[in-house]
Amino acid sequence: MEQSTINFIFCFLIFNQIYEIEPVVVTATRYPKNILEITRGITIIDSLELNKYFSLNEILRNIAVIDMKVRGDNIQADPSIRGSTFQQVLIMIDGVRVNDSQTGHHNLNIPVPLSKIERIEILHGSASSLYGSDACGGVINIITKKSAGIAGEFSLGSFNYKDCSGKLASNKVSIDFETKSSDGHEPGYEYSQYDIATNFFTSITNNYKISIFSGYLNKSFGAKNFYAPYPSWEKNQAFFLNLNTQCLITPSFLLTPILSFRTHIDTFVLDRNNPTFYANRHQSFSYGAQILGDVDLKNLGYFAAGIELFRDSLNSTRLGKRKLQRASTFLQAEKKLRDSKIIIISGIRNDHYWNIKNSINLHLSAGYKILPSLKLRSAVASSFRVPSFTELYYQDPANLGDSLLKPESGMEYEFGFDFQRKKLSTLTTLFYRLTYDDIDWVRKSDETVWQAKNIGSTNFCGAESWIKLNSIRWVDIKTGVSYIRINKSIPDEYISKYALQVPNIATSINITTFSALDFGLIWQNYYNADTRFILNMTLSKEFRILKHIKFISGLTISNLLDKRYEDFQGVSLPGRALRINTRLTKI
Repeated sequence: MEQSTINFIFCFLIFNQIYEIEPVVVTATRYPKNILEITRGITIIDSLELNKYFSLNEILRNIAVIDMKVRGDNIQADPSIRGSTFQQVLIMIDGVRVNDSQTGHHNLNIPVPLSKIERIEILHGSASSLYGSDACGGVINIITKKSAGIAGEFSLGSFNYKDCSGKLASNKVSIDFETKSSDGHEPGYEYSQYDIATNFFTSITNNYKISIFSGYLNKSFGAKNFYAPYPSWEKNQAFFLNLNTQCLITPSFLLTPILSFRTHIDTFVLDRNNPTFYANRHQSFSYGAQILGDVDLKNLGYFAAGIELFRDSLNSTRLGKRKLQRASTFLQAEKKLRDSKIIIISGIRNDHYWNIKNSINLHLSAGYKILPSLKLRSAVASSFRVPSFTELYYQDPANLGDSLLKPESGMEYEFGFDFQRKKLSTLTTLFYRLTYDDIDWVRKSDETVWQAKNIGSTNFCGAESWIKLNSIRWVDIKTGVSYIRINKSIPDEYISKYALQVPNIATSINITTFSALDFGLIWQNYYNADTRFILNMTLSKEFRILKHIKFISGLTISNLLDKRYEDFQGVSLPGRALRINTRLTKI
């Protein structure tokens, strides 16, 4: 108890995230909002941070509030926020959900090259009143770039790693591509991947804009021991199309119709030495339409509303043909009081599924600016998640789904404060999550088959803190800590495969000196006494060639101390690895 108290106090003393400007974010409200007026906990990863990493999974792994369970060399990963399962985190591209209806293991198969990402917005906590199913632990929203420019990058590294990417963009059309491959850090973990994204944007009039985004990803990889003790092999393909139009009806009323389509193909061979023994092919489809509107009624407040119609379907050799259809409506109202010192936001959403009962979710949040640099905030929100097709229908010699699973539900309460000055910014949040009818793959100690079950209820209490200090004698420091305490009420005889496997304390520290040498530290402590200490280093130097051409050369050493560990039993992760890269950009 004494140690837990010390850990809890330690969380309060460490912080992260600062902005000398006041960026606009959209994920917390579904409409553009100054970050100083946000009443929820949110983290933003900007383009400067993105340039330090080689993959989206790598980026998310270096954030304390996200627990990433990785397979292979970041080729597949499952995110967790505030103790959630990977199925309880919603992934979006430009505000459109891309979660896979087959299984959450594919949610981060994002067909967006890193050069196409403008920023990543991470909303901590329940958001089903805005986004529906899966937004239980949090939301990760990938915001794509709309700016013009030309860039190219090439990287080489350990394990015969190769990476080549490029960007060609004008004011109306952009093309980004990336291809990477590796022999793997040990036999059975080789991979190759390429993805390409295109964007077209134009203004018909000053009040009518159109944007069309499309992305395609293709990756194949050795999946030894990923899901069973076999030398497996897997191939994933994903295609995403999004048509977004913005119609400014009046100076205070914006209407945004959106059409979207996503398909994902998963080909899995259990034993690559004997492909005919057991192989699956699953293709999921998701398509739909939504109309969003937001209006400023001045003294009455700011209102946002939306209607969504979506259909998810699956054609699988193992799961059969399945479908899930829904119609959703939501309404959110914002009111400012006392010269905008107080902000109150409330919302309600109804999701009607054709073969599942309705789910109505609410949220209420408020912010109070005590001083120009200090704001208090609090929120309460409900959430839910429908089971995936794998959880409902999958069957093999080691796993058994359950077609009678009930949807998960939850409630979350949080309180926090934000402090922002020119060179210092801190955000701290206390939270308490309650979940009901949790779904997990479990088995008893004397059994060999994992079964999908509603395992009961769980409550999580914890704290998150961040700080960023800018330019203290040419040193920038960013650090974050999260603390989670779990009280579970599931049958003791069950062994959990995925749920409740989260660190009770996680810390990330990033120190940049002279804008050239960067040290990144990740420290995690789990309830089973497993401790992770990962140190990364990046050295980069920027040169200017002519007036409008920038050349950047860099060297990265990941896992500098060569720590050996596993996120999943039997799936080893890479030790020390070195990569060098060069980037040429026309500005």
